[in-house]
Parts: sequence; structure tokens; C-alpha cells
Amino acid sequence: MNLEDLGILKSREENKKKFYNINRSSPICDELSEIFIKTYNPIEPLKSFFKGKRNLSLITIADSLKQLTNIKSNNIVDIFIIGELDKIEFNNFLEKAFFRRKVKYAVMSEEDFINRLEYDDKLVLSILSQKNISFLKDSLNIQEIISKKIRK
Repeated sequence: MNLEDLGILKSREENKKKFYNINRSSPICDELSEIFIKTYNPIEPLKSFFKGKRNLSLITIADSLKQLTNIKSNNIVDIFIIGELDKIEFNNFLEKAFFRRKVKYAVMSEEDFINRLEYDDKLVLSILSQKNISFLKDSLNIQEIISKKIRK
């Protein structure tokens, strides 16, 4: 007996390949989903997504994103990006990587960001001084600049 015979999985064949999905009407579907959500870390897919993107200067992520069970946060944004990014591609990625859970993000051009930083823009400083954020990329040495500005 296998998982398909037990009604836990469904399968379909395409081009001589067999694809399996969870059977949503299975009595243990919710429990399987919870196990997956507890063990899944979306940070690795995020890192992979950003890896080939050369025109990004800064990427911060809220630590609350590390587990899908804690996706709700009080952060202004969960992901903050400085540079050029295809928002449609990013939205599609987020929908898949976070299983349609809402992720708040902001994208800003490097020029706009630097201007705002120069004038101590409250929004930018608030985003960057949020507790529990990690820097995936920081080619502008923003962590150092922000710590100096906050100490003022």
C-alpha cells in the first residue's frame, strides 16, 4: 500500500512523468500542511532569488519571515530592497515561496534612498532601525551608517 492508495496523495501523468499532489480532501491534509509549515524555511529560496540580481544594493528581511508560522509582524516592511527589481517577478516569487501569505515589502531606487538618508527621512530610518531584521546584502554599508545616525 502506498500514499496514493491511502488517499493522502493524488497523481497525474504528463509526458511520461508522474506528478504527485496532496489530496486536499484527505483527513490528514491539515496536519501534513502544519508539519510542512513548521519545518519550511523561506529564507533559502529568498537568498536564491536575489543571488543573480546584480543591481540591488541593500536587502533587509524581518526575522519573522524565517518561519511561516510567525509571518505576522509589527514591522513596517518585512523585506526592504534598494535597487532595481521586477516587481511582477518578485510578487510571483513571494506568492510561491510564502504560500500566498501576505509579505510586506518596499523597493526604492538607490538615488532616492541616498537622498532620503542624507535628510534623515523618518520612514527610511524607521525601516532600517526595526528590531529583528537581517541584512542579506549591504553593499552601501548601511548598517554602519544607521548605527551612527541612531546614536545621535
